Amino acid sequence: MVSFRIKFRPSSVEDKEGIIYYQIFQSRVVRQLKTTYRIFPDEWDEKSGTIKMVAGKRSNYLQSVRERII
Repeated sequence: MVSFRIKFRPSSVEDKEGIIYYQIFQSRVVRQLKTTYRIFPDEWDEKSGTIKMVAGKRSNYLQSVRERII
């Protein structure tokens, strides 16, 4: 059985976007598959594992990413 989670890895450089990746579990083996989607740490809700919808000029981009990753 395969299962996955959507995760966020913040950038090691302050004030830069981090990357969204998939964490895939199969037969007790964990793999990571990165995406090209980049968001800021304040746009990610760690508790629910989803993108926060914040008002501003990036709201269209965030909505687009949110629809594509789920």
